[in-house]
Amino acid sequence: MDHNDPIGDHKEEQTNAIHSDVGQPDMDCTGSRWNHIPDHDPEKILINEKTVYAVDQAMNVVLTDLDGNILYGNQNIFDLTLYTPEELLGKSTKIFNAGYHSKEFFQEMWETIQAGKIWRGDIKNRRKDGKIIWVRLIITPLLDQNGKPFQFLALKEDITEKKEMEFRLAQKDKQLSALTKNSYDIVGIIDKDGSISYLNPAFERVLGFSTFDTIGKNFVDYLHSEDASLGKNILQHLAEHPNQSIRHQLKFKHKDRSIRWCDVAFNNYLDDPYIHGIVFNLRDFTKQKEASDIVDHLANYDYLTGLPNRRHFESQLRDSLKSAKMKQTQMAVVFLDLDGFKNINDTLGHEIGDGLLKEVGHRLSSIVDCNTFVGRLGGDEFSIIIQSIPNKNYLLGVAEALVQSFCIPFTVEEYELNISSSIGISIFPDAGEDIKTLLKHADIAMYHAKHSGKNHYQIYQQSMDRDSYKLFLLKNDLTKALEKEQFFMVYQPKIGPDGKEVVGAEAYIRWSHPELGFITHLEFIHFAEESGFIIPLGEWILKTVSRQMKAWQDQGYPPLKVSVNISVMQLMCRHFLKDVKKILAETGLEAKWLEFEINEAVLSHKEKQVKKSLDGIKKLGISLALDHFGTGYSALNFVVKHQFNVIKIDHHMIDDIVNNGECSHNVALEMVKLIQKLHIEVIAVGVETAHQFAFLANKGFDAYQGLYFSKPMEKEQFAKKFLSSAPCLRIANQYGEITNTDV
Repeated sequence: MDHNDPIGDHKEEQTNAIHSDVGQPDMDCTGSRWNHIPDHDPEKILINEKTVYAVDQAMNVVLTDLDGNILYGNQNIFDLTLYTPEELLGKSTKIFNAGYHSKEFFQEMWETIQAGKIWRGDIKNRRKDGKIIWVRLIITPLLDQNGKPFQFLALKEDITEKKEMEFRLAQKDKQLSALTKNSYDIVGIIDKDGSISYLNPAFERVLGFSTFDTIGKNFVDYLHSEDASLGKNILQHLAEHPNQSIRHQLKFKHKDRSIRWCDVAFNNYLDDPYIHGIVFNLRDFTKQKEASDIVDHLANYDYLTGLPNRRHFESQLRDSLKSAKMKQTQMAVVFLDLDGFKNINDTLGHEIGDGLLKEVGHRLSSIVDCNTFVGRLGGDEFSIIIQSIPNKNYLLGVAEALVQSFCIPFTVEEYELNISSSIGISIFPDAGEDIKTLLKHADIAMYHAKHSGKNHYQIYQQSMDRDSYKLFLLKNDLTKALEKEQFFMVYQPKIGPDGKEVVGAEAYIRWSHPELGFITHLEFIHFAEESGFIIPLGEWILKTVSRQMKAWQDQGYPPLKVSVNISVMQLMCRHFLKDVKKILAETGLEAKWLEFEINEAVLSHKEKQVKKSLDGIKKLGISLALDHFGTGYSALNFVVKHQFNVIKIDHHMIDDIVNNGECSHNVALEMVKLIQKLHIEVIAVGVETAHQFAFLANKGFDAYQGLYFSKPMEKEQFAKKFLSSAPCLRIANQYGEITNTDV
């Protein structure tokens, strides 16, 4: 007898079988029908008749001899295995072997029953049709007078469905465990009071607290103090409203004491008997929130001074005006323009000029109260909203305080700078009842203050006529200048990332005024835009540049992409694209050598019309560059929406990268990387010193532009210096560090 085969063939299949009733049926005292081998006398079988009846009705019963041969079986076993009595009686229980269990399994079974002990376990059997079933088996040895087994009684219960259900439950449990264990989202269960009963491991990964130590603690304890009350209210609401779900953004405390922004979804299963709790899913979106805050800050605040930019200022002005109308109170808009700022910028350089603007912003913010709102509109222009004017003396007091604040010198590095301010004020409702009118009249009042001796304020009066100043310059000088060919173009190179190779150029217009001398575009171009003169002037600029570029190519110089500044009025002009096509056709210049630079302020004007023009420009094959990025108007969605090829980082942002500490330049450089991931070229503008270039050289910019490399040059000088020899030499070696020159 093989101990690896306990019953039947080596005892293995004997014990493994679900024994069945076979042979000639006999009646016991209860009337039950038993099948047995003919030469065995049922009266000699030592089984209590009542027990036989009870077991027969409830179980699948098989009786075997010591060799595992089937002696008896009830009808249940035949129904279960699909064998007839003739097919089973006298056969070894090996007939049921499914080939699933190991020899060690059967060895342990055999040793148990051979010792006269009952064996219990779950085992796989094979039916007549080949189907595998699970049975719960109890083998009871029947003992003789000496306590030795002489037969084995096997009781079997079909548990196939139970096993399949257990498998499915185990499978689902493992799947759920795998999902929650490896999930980056926190999954947990709390009771109605917030006590935590379950947490997946993500809790420790996200918030740093051990999951084991957290069980039993209160959910609210892990909320930031600012959101603790809100968390309690959410739990109370859920407890009072069964089967509801709530989703909310909450701030949580990390173990390292930092704050984590999380999106939390609560689902009430308090009435579910299997869960009896509130299930919450928590997702950490701190990094996305920080990135969003950075983009939002760049979109709404001036990068240099930290003050609200024009976009944010006008939004606040809109709200203040709405409030004043509802309360029927007066409010005022104040414009400030720094007198002589250009002279400081040109004499001492942009670094000192930018430092002065920062100090002005700080001083203005320090002298105003909670009733005022300060912003920087751009350049050296600041603006203030006085949100409520109780009386005239209050307004005059604010105006005098602003004037007096400029009587104290500003200290920037080693310089003590004395600068005044011209201030214009418009009052709602006297000076206008809409934003556009109030801004316009504050500007006119400021202009009168500047031309009336500076360093004082003017409150707008209807008698003021700022247009007379503009008309004089525009009609008498600008128009004549175009007719008399007093305009000419200059070109400034764009230098590649190695600081040596010229990769492009930007064209600027200059005016040779018969009385005032050379005037840069910064001094007159805004007058041309306001008067509409920019349309014929812009056409002249584009035609002149295109002819010059084609002439250089015809002379054998290497082709170079040159950018031209385009104003919003040109983009709004209906025949602008038609004029561009005509100029390209007349000059013979290929569109790919032309680039249009758009000031980011353009994006805030009539967006649909502007986008239509920009799309038309792209279709022509002309690339688009967004100029002055970082001064406050634009956001990355504008960059993507209008499909810009080039982003020119404003010189204020460049200065911040170099001078304002690791935090500032890290934010700015991350923005540069983000732009480059959109496959957009990034150019650093306003590079004026060797220190700036050395700092920026390995920061990933695609090109550089600024006085460190070269000032803008007339066409002959530009061709001689940059087109006749490429790549160019390090420009600083030729010119030195230029800090005060024509831009």
